[in-house]
Amino acid sequence: MEYHLTGGKEPELVREVEQYQLEIVGLASMHSLGSGTQLLERGWTLFYFGVPIVSLLIAPQLSRHVLEFSPVNKRVVSLCLQARDRSLTVVLAYGPNASVEYPTFLETLQGVLEGAPIGDSIVLMGDLNAHVGNDSDT
Repeated sequence: MEYHLTGGKEPELVREVEQYQLEIVGLASMHSLGSGTQLLERGWTLFYFGVPIVSLLIAPQLSRHVLEFSPVNKRVVSLCLQARDRSLTVVLAYGPNASVEYPTFLETLQGVLEGAPIGDSIVLMGDLNAHVGNDSDT
């Protein structure tokens, strides 16, 4: 299944990330269906999964070093890149708003982080929807 950002925003997204000289961008809470990989303009690659979509946008110079894209569930994905003599694991997490779902989300995230190969560098990014204190309504 092919996925497109709402309103054909792919070119605008690529321009923005290039303007800020980013090489890996995590996008969470994009509402669409499906999973896969999409090649965007100027060699950027979008890896996406789930409902809501969690996706990673990878720069052209890094795309050829992708070893594996692993969708864990609709809230957590990981991507393994070869980085010289070791690998880099990038984890994107989109935390739930409902407190009842949060413990399961944290267990899944912990499992992914602990499951990264020993010696890997790990980058965790995303929207964890964390709250300070016990008043989550505000």
